[in-house]
Amino acid sequence: YSNAGWIVGDLDYHLHRGDTETTNHHVLIFPKSPIGTAQMNTTDVTTGGYKGSNMWTTTIPLYVTAIQNAFGSTHILSHRELLTKSINKTIASGAGAGRVGCSNDWEWTSVLVNLFNENMVYGEKIFTSSFYDVGECNSQISLMQLDKSTSFSRNGWYWLRSVTSSTYFCNAYNSGDATGTAASNPAGSVRPYFLLY
Repeated sequence: YSNAGWIVGDLDYHLHRGDTETTNHHVLIFPKSPIGTAQMNTTDVTTGGYKGSNMWTTTIPLYVTAIQNAFGSTHILSHRELLTKSINKTIASGAGAGRVGCSNDWEWTSVLVNLFNENMVYGEKIFTSSFYDVGECNSQISLMQLDKSTSFSRNGWYWLRSVTSSTYFCNAYNSGDATGTAASNPAGSVRPYFLLY
């Protein structure tokens, strides 16, 4: 990851958050551009929410290992975040426009590396299915608020962990717009963040 161009997005973003309080001062780091591609799931489903996705269970652990190797495992701050763990396939999504299916439960989870949700990128829900997709990560990353160009990458659209519907997850498109994409789309980029202390 030496050529990734890592940037500081925020200071103490998770300080005092979590069911187990984050007490260490930290910087939130993410790459200027996405650093890989992956599907959210192998089929077009969001059944297990983000926590049940192939992205969380299989792909993110690979990034954890690589980032720990690059920055030193003792410098990556483990913290607690609320991640969605199930959806209701039959009720209307908060994303509107006739979309069906939304997150209906969450769980406190230990996190080392993760994907942004919509609120972190845009400062609000746009295609997010419900409040369960927001959790404690409910404010915009400071750098993305000050420099809007850091919220997207012209090098490719990237996945967000927010569920859009029973078949779509949210993403940040490479032209700057917010949208949702079928969970099995292999073209989605990975733009992970982590806390360095």
